Amino acid sequence: MDKLNTSLRIGLSRSSVTLLRTSGWSRPRREVLTEYPLDGSSSQQILEGLRAALVDASCAKLATTVVLADDWARLFMVTPPHNAEWLRDCKAAAALRFQSLYGEPPQDWTIDADWEAQHPFLACALPRSILGALQQAGAERRLTFVSIMPQFVAAWNRWRRGVHANTWYGTAHADALTLGVISGRRLVDLRRLAVPFAACTDQTWLPEQIAREALRLALPVPERIHLCGCVPDAWITQGPGEPACIRLDAMPPTPDFASESAGATLAYTGARA
Repeated sequence: MDKLNTSLRIGLSRSSVTLLRTSGWSRPRREVLTEYPLDGSSSQQILEGLRAALVDASCAKLATTVVLADDWARLFMVTPPHNAEWLRDCKAAAALRFQSLYGEPPQDWTIDADWEAQHPFLACALPRSILGALQQAGAERRLTFVSIMPQFVAAWNRWRRGVHANTWYGTAHADALTLGVISGRRLVDLRRLAVPFAACTDQTWLPEQIAREALRLALPVPERIHLCGCVPDAWITQGPGEPACIRLDAMPPTPDFASESAGATLAYTGARA
């Protein structure tokens, strides 16, 4: 196999690690190599699960993208100080915002962001222990990490240019929905919503949640909702007067990818089809 034309994508949730190999340039092939269950969510258990999955799939010396389920991350909006001029001003504001929201110092977390001095920006905090486990497993298999980011950020980076005014955006995985509130074409707020089991077959659940959040924020109900990830089919059905729900990253079946698991969908988030 031509490794110059081959890369690895890892989807890491609290219950499993999925390895997905992609190859080709214009129409990349994708192949699920393994889906390995995790016995826990400590950094040592994740390291052991990653090691086992990488050995099982014989993966080494590949450019690698890691997509984490959003519940690994802390995603929040930061308003820069009025006199912000430098990157360090934005980083200080993000650290203060983190401590204010979560009641703990940020030393055990790695915070990255869009770092805009003129507008509120999205920040993402990832546990240093999880990043350390990933980096150790990657070093052992001589992987080159292209990026490590949560699902919401991976999908937002891929699709943000296509999100228009009067459109909100979100990512779904397992029993949670991370919802990005858009005003104009800017991300202005985030909501993390628990998804009850019954909501997966209820076409009214998502519009009701959207209407409630819009009311709380004193914003108009959006015309469209763009979603990525494991989106229930019932949510795509549009009722009278409801926002149109559009899935951005649906993966059509291929001879090597007949069906998509939650782990494979997570791993493929943000990839260019």
